[in-house]
Amino acid sequence: MNGRSDRGKELDIHCLGFLNLSKKVNLMFHLSKSEVLPLTPELARQFKEMEPSPTERDLNPARLKMLRDKADKGLLIPFNWSTAVLGERRLRINGQHSSNVMRT
Repeated sequence: MNGRSDRGKELDIHCLGFLNLSKKVNLMFHLSKSEVLPLTPELARQFKEMEPSPTERDLNPARLKMLRDKADKGLLIPFNWSTAVLGERRLRINGQHSSNVMRT
């Protein structure tokens, strides 16, 4: 769901309590690096063909069309593509739709 939650305040309070980072937290992941790369056809191809994370949504034709229309009008904003390493595997965490558009 996008936008304002229609759930009750109890959940909002619970979530705010969950986000209290003043306590010591054992993180399940960590940021190993962040870099800005030029958007090249090769980089877009790599992201498009990368193994998706198990939680990746299905490819949405409407989202692809919206991104293509924005690209054609010169209205795209920078993409935030991300990957994760799980064991020996590198997974695409973000960038499925935009990498598909940039490779078409």
